[in-house]
Formats: sequence, structure tokens, C-alpha cells
Amino acid sequence: METKKSNEWAIFLISLIFLFFALIFPAVSFSNPAGSINIYISGVVNVMIYGHGSAMGITSNPEIMIPSMFAMFTLVISLITLSILSYYLKKDIKNFKNLKIRYFLLINAVILLIPTIVWIIQFDQAAGVLPEEITELGYENIWDVFTPSFGLIGIFISAGIIWGGVLYIQYNYLKILEKLLPSKEEKRKELNIIHKNFLRELDQIKNIAKGRYLQEKNDSNFLKTLTKDEFNKYSRLNRRANKLNSVLQKKF
Repeated sequence: METKKSNEWAIFLISLIFLFFALIFPAVSFSNPAGSINIYISGVVNVMIYGHGSAMGITSNPEIMIPSMFAMFTLVISLITLSILSYYLKKDIKNFKNLKIRYFLLINAVILLIPTIVWIIQFDQAAGVLPEEITELGYENIWDVFTPSFGLIGIFISAGIIWGGVLYIQYNYLKILEKLLPSKEEKRKELNIIHKNFLRELDQIKNIAKGRYLQEKNDSNFLKTLTKDEFNKYSRLNRRANKLNSVLQKKF
């Protein structure tokens, strides 16, 4: 019988997708009629001045660059780890408890948040006090200038999905396993196949005995022509077939 697979692993696949796109989208953005600035959690900065083109490079500010390197290294490791854990859940949902995957998933979610929060704090500190020219425009702090983008938001969503997925599977674990059990009809079909195989083997042994009986014709019971091992096998198969037939009749 084909083993049923649980689909709950797809929860973490969704988290994986959010995390992947968070790494390639800007973390913070600024735009006005003159142009736009996009800063990625990797430390890459993209500046565009409308009508004059754009330029992209890596920030030289160590207060942003160091946490960016730490964040990217940690997030990429988390991405790979989440892929591996999702694979093992897809392989068998029982690994959720058997291999303690639930704990690894929760730890992975925390690891996603730590470098992201560190990056946000460092970015805020690196910006420092805004120049007077900017405060005169009504901007009081750096978060009035820059808006958090999917590069930050996506990481928090990814971590939230992991926690939600773990809690869902934890509280519905027995129901999920129950859904994977074969139905009554599937059980009946499987037992019928086993029963037929028993009968087929019994017929083979009987044919061997009948062949010997026809040659010898010295015994009214052809089964007595079996060797001791053959007779033991026949008796064992016959008992199993009768027992299985009884189960099929009572339960199915």
C-alpha cells in the first residue's frame, strides 16, 4: 500500500519563500520626486536620481556593513537549515517529534529575528542625528525618512509562519497522523492481496504433493507425500489464510 504523505511541511515551504524574497528585496526605502534610495540587509545601497540614472554599491559605513555581513551570513544559514528541515518533514511528518524538528524550527525562527533586530538597531544608530536641512522638511528621525520594506517585513513574516506552523502541528499532531492512516477500503484491499498470496502458495504446495501422489499412488492422502518442512509450511500458511479470511469476513 502506498504510504500517505502529510502536506503540513508546505507551511515551512511558504516561510522559506518569504525568507528568500526578503533577502533580495530592499530592507528600507526612501523616495521623493527627485529620486529614491534602497538599502538592502546585505549592505548594498541603490541610489536612483530620476533623469540621471542609478548607482549601486556596498555601504562603506562600518556601523551598517558589519551587522549586514552578520545578518546575511546568519540568514543564509537559516535559509539552508529551513530547507533541510522542510525536506525531512515532507519525507515523514513523524520526524516532527522523532527527530525533534519542532525544536530546530523554533530555534531557526529565533535566529532569523536576532540579526534582523540587530541590523535595525545599528541602522538607526548609524543614521545619527538628521541634518537640519532634512528636519526642516518635517522629518524628525531616520524612520521618517526611510520606510521598512519587504526585506525586513518578510523576515518577520517568515519567522511568524514558522512559529505558527510548529504550534499548529503540535496541537493537531494526532489528527494529522490519523488522516494518514489507510481507510477501511484500503485495508480490505491490502488484506485481500495478502490472502490471495497465501492461497497461491498453498496451491503450489498442493500441486507438488499431487504430482508426487500421481507418481507413487501409494497413499489416499496426497498431502502425506510432503516432506516435513513442506508440510510445516503448508500448515502455517493454511492457518494464516484461515485467520485472515476470518478477519475479512468479520471486519469488512
